[in-house]
Amino acid sequence: MSLNSYWHDLDLDDDPDVESAAVRTDIGSEVGLNARRLRKFRKSVDCFYRERIVGKTYRSDLVATYQKRFAKYQDKLFVFIDRDSVL
Repeated sequence: MSLNSYWHDLDLDDDPDVESAAVRTDIGSEVGLNARRLRKFRKSVDCFYRERIVGKTYRSDLVATYQKRFAKYQDKLFVFIDRDSVL
């Protein structure tokens, strides 16, 4: 099953910023990806982990699996925000 079928379990209805954050996929559309331009997203990433990953309990096994995966790779997943030339 895909994560789309468990979208209701994420409790995103009460968060208007989630849709705008999910739509922001064109981060790298500027001239280049470098830490100076991407550093402004560090607060959003930290907020995402604080509000959606750490200490949150989800009902479905699939969403819980993704939650564990995000927590496990937290240090590696968004390293491009802090360092240049990460592909």
